[in-house]
Amino acid sequence: MAERFQRGGVAYAKDGRKYRVDDVEDGIVYCSASSGAETEFAPDQLLNQTEWDTRGKAERDKVYGRLKLSDAYAKPGPRLDKGAGEKVLAVIGRLMPALLDFAAYRIAVDFLTQAGEEALVAGLSIVKCRVVFDAASLAVRIGLLARILGVPPKTLTDAAQIGDNLMRAILSKGMESYEESLADFRARR
Repeated sequence: MAERFQRGGVAYAKDGRKYRVDDVEDGIVYCSASSGAETEFAPDQLLNQTEWDTRGKAERDKVYGRLKLSDAYAKPGPRLDKGAGEKVLAVIGRLMPALLDFAAYRIAVDFLTQAGEEALVAGLSIVKCRVVFDAASLAVRIGLLARILGVPPKTLTDAAQIGDNLMRAILSKGMESYEESLADFRARR
């Protein structure tokens, strides 16, 4: 046990909470949370950094497979003209390039939150989230973008046909509610 947990090292509870190891004595690991709260654990209730990284990688890899099968990606998207859908993606990609990455990431965060697995959010890969997003059908992607922006899919496709000013207005209005999480997302890069 002394080798698994060292004084000053990091330990993780099975629910993902991170602690600093204060002491290991008589089969008990004494820890402090970042808030300063002190607690104690039996060693089998904790994982050290190496164990956590190994577990986390395996869990994260499973997340993307489960995400592909989630309702967000499995349900059929709205009926739309293929050309109009492709134009929406092109216009959004030109006017707000980070939105497609953000949408893919936000969908994964929502999925994990609904599944009660918030501890896995910190380990999400934006690139892998985007791969899942890009693998979805065009209709599903447009439906997901419309949901995030808070507009009907038809409004989104029509705006792409009308012009950049209307699309800019829809994008800025739709992203107002995500201002804080978008700032956090941009800081991750």
